[in-house]
Amino acid sequence: MRAIKLQDPAWVERAKKNLRALYEKQPLERMPFEFIAFTNIVGKLEMDKKTATSFTTSIDDYKRGYYDYELALQNQLRAYEARAASEFQDDSVLGITALSGAQGWFVEFFGGQNEWFPNRPPFPHPMINDISQLDSLKPDIGKGELFRVGLEQMRYFAKEVGDKIPVHTLDIQSPIDFASMLVDYTNLVYMMIDYPEKVHQFLQMVTDTLITALHLMKKEMVSDWPLSQFPWWIPGGVFMADDLMAVLSPDLYAEFGVPYNEIIAEEFGGISLHSCGNIKHNLENAAATKGIIALNTHETLETAAAVLKDRAAIITGGVREVMAPNYPRNIRDTLGTGKEVQDFWWRDFECLPEIHGQRFLYQCSALCKDRRPEEAYAEMLEFSKRLVNSGSGN
Repeated sequence: MRAIKLQDPAWVERAKKNLRALYEKQPLERMPFEFIAFTNIVGKLEMDKKTATSFTTSIDDYKRGYYDYELALQNQLRAYEARAASEFQDDSVLGITALSGAQGWFVEFFGGQNEWFPNRPPFPHPMINDISQLDSLKPDIGKGELFRVGLEQMRYFAKEVGDKIPVHTLDIQSPIDFASMLVDYTNLVYMMIDYPEKVHQFLQMVTDTLITALHLMKKEMVSDWPLSQFPWWIPGGVFMADDLMAVLSPDLYAEFGVPYNEIIAEEFGGISLHSCGNIKHNLENAAATKGIIALNTHETLETAAAVLKDRAAIITGGVREVMAPNYPRNIRDTLGTGKEVQDFWWRDFECLPEIHGQRFLYQCSALCKDRRPEEAYAEMLEFSKRLVNSGSGN
């Protein structure tokens, strides 16, 4: 195997030390942050857009990126090395991910099907449309073809990179998220209202099955990464997506989301959650979840901290209001200069005197059109030290 450009081990250990202090409420040397510099984000997004629209690979070729484990590994290592080459020593701990982007591995346990496409991960189709169908559901881990591939990828990746690079798990969703992949989403909400006892039985089955799968994934892990597909190192527990937090009412989420997340937290020693979208209405539910360690949100620091206070660490950043870099179609008119992006950081931090004690990891995706990236990084590094020294970050 070719030589790999590894992240500096001393850098990794410093980042882990700082992050452990964050999550375990120990004294911090500085505010943890991640720094990614975009020197020409518009050009990059336009290039990504052209690449996506001209993508003509076949479904078989795309599937090979999952079933050919060496190809899957090389695809992951390219992204890893691009980040490892950065000289900005922030609090990023880099790793590689098994079964990248495929969420539908779970539905196969119940007989669900995934549809393959030429240019995107396999998509799980809901298989339940009527409440009576819940009675016949019986999970069987042996039916999980994608799950088998995912575990074998984890095993292969670990064999090739040893403990030099953390190997993340498959894409882990919360019980309520996985339930919405099995049951048509609209019908699931109606079932919650009309047949709550049946839905609770269903969610308990989903949760028990997920716990079994998580223990099998845990057996394949050779580094101190949490059970997670996300790029943030946490000392332990499970870090999973919980996107229905954004669309369920506070009452429905409190009844059908939170209790099953708490079961996962109790089983594995804590839970961290990610949710896309606007979750202002469920921030209190997230903060009150027993065993919660961290919450990753697109809400601003000011919005999230006002509710979470010191009950959970926040992983957030100020980029969403300025640009949405995940998809080419999301180029916004508000995309501005590097100074405008950084001005947003500082405005977001203005809430800190009122939220003394809040602990957070700030994602500084800096748009550096009119200044050198090194200048923006140095400014954030200095601020992160000053913030702790002034007492706002402890």
